Amino acid sequence: IYSPRAIESDCYLEVRADNNKDFSETDRRNVLQSCDGGEGSISWRREALCEKISDPTSLVVPEFEDHRHQVVVDEYKRPEFFHPWMCMDTGWKDHTACLYSYVDFESQVLVVESVIWVHYKTLGDISQMIKEREATLFPDSLLGKMGTRMRRIGDMTQMDLNNLRKDHGVAVRYVDKGFKTGYASSMEANIARLRTGIQQGRLRVLDNETTKPLIHQLQHGTWNDSRTDFERPSNVNKASSSLIGHCDCIAALAYLWRNTNFRENPYPSNVNNNQKFFYFDEEKASREEGLIRAFSTRKFGH
Repeated sequence: IYSPRAIESDCYLEVRADNNKDFSETDRRNVLQSCDGGEGSISWRREALCEKISDPTSLVVPEFEDHRHQVVVDEYKRPEFFHPWMCMDTGWKDHTACLYSYVDFESQVLVVESVIWVHYKTLGDISQMIKEREATLFPDSLLGKMGTRMRRIGDMTQMDLNNLRKDHGVAVRYVDKGFKTGYASSMEANIARLRTGIQQGRLRVLDNETTKPLIHQLQHGTWNDSRTDFERPSNVNKASSSLIGHCDCIAALAYLWRNTNFRENPYPSNVNNNQKFFYFDEEKASREEGLIRAFSTRKFGH
């Protein structure tokens, strides 16, 4: 919360131990006494070298750091056909996170293009944001051209799902969270699947202003000590000034990963997937060309 503000206001000074002439051998021994693992450890890198890194043993998605260069991209070319997905994890004091994505079917890659991340918002407020965001990302003209529709899922109460549909015209299906499979919670099982997907290179997140909370949470989000829930900021009321919140974007991403149908082919049957063009009945076309040559005219009734 505080370091970014200090950096922005030019009130931040960082002096690493290895660049500090006043850092003595006694200072080094004193710091090492509180660092498990000695020099090169996470503690040493934090305390002595001022590196802003998290302990991988407590991170929710420790694979993200090694694969960040592959996951976070400036742009990703949309395929000609795809099915758009939105997954939301709702909250009041905690944030509501809505992730907008699609599957690049041929590459089997999930691409997250945009994020809504707000709190203290009513269902009416959120529904309006959803409509405005979808009109920009996936307008009806594009959906009609691709012959598809929005696929919305959410971690919400049945009452909120019904109110969102009946009162605000936004249909959302309840997420399939799965069941506990030896993990402390179904969430950790879903996170495990997401982590494997990141290792396989099957996730992309566009780097833009809206996706900052998601990227930040993937990098810094941690479990609580019992690994039953995400760690919250020490002062929940100040969570709005932090990009962590309750890792609501990670929760939405985990549910999105579990519920997205990667096997659903978005390409119509009259599309050549290799060449990316429409084709027609070749036998019929050949027959019509024969008639054209025989009668030396192209004026046929259709």
